[in-house]
Amino acid sequence: QQDEAIDLSSKVVQDGRDSGMLIAFDDTLEVYANRQEFVNAVAFERSIGGTALYDAVYFCANRMSKSAPDPALRVMFIFADGGNNVSHVTREEALQAVLKAGIRVYAVGQERTYALPGEPAMRVGATRLFRGGAVLRRFTESTGGQAYFPAKQKDVDNVVTDIAKELSNLFSVSFTSSDHKADGRLHEVKVKCSKKDVSIRAPDRYYAP
Repeated sequence: QQDEAIDLSSKVVQDGRDSGMLIAFDDTLEVYANRQEFVNAVAFERSIGGTALYDAVYFCANRMSKSAPDPALRVMFIFADGGNNVSHVTREEALQAVLKAGIRVYAVGQERTYALPGEPAMRVGATRLFRGGAVLRRFTESTGGQAYFPAKQKDVDNVVTDIAKELSNLFSVSFTSSDHKADGRLHEVKVKCSKKDVSIRAPDRYYAP
């Protein structure tokens, strides 16, 4: 995952144009002005303690909503297996924070199954299990991004290339709602294409401040 993050940053992030931050799942924040500082920090990270995935996503979304100027493209990359066991916020609270901030989420992870309480799950015998991949897909599909689960190194290279290509070929679509309520809530939105056989990835909700 560290190698994937470094490789992705080399193909996507441009010094002098982009800014970013690194948030480990222990909820510590580090902000970097250039890519080399980010690369050094990623290489230094170690896996210790519990996993506060939802807290990290929630905190990152709130920080990005304040630091990234509108209409800047806001993108979050999650490198994880979808596990979460020490967060203070729920998955839906984290997802709402991402949607309110207008962030597009991409995840690179592994398909794993966990025996944890209180998560989207499948029941096998007397054990309640949940798939980490479902968590990552929830964050990505709701925001217009995508989740990847590479099995081999060549698959990782394809993932990085695919994300970099997509982020350089996005379309911005604007619309005026018939309901102008400024109610501070999330509202459903669906983007369709008149052409057949066209796949569209777009946020499924928008925030009315």
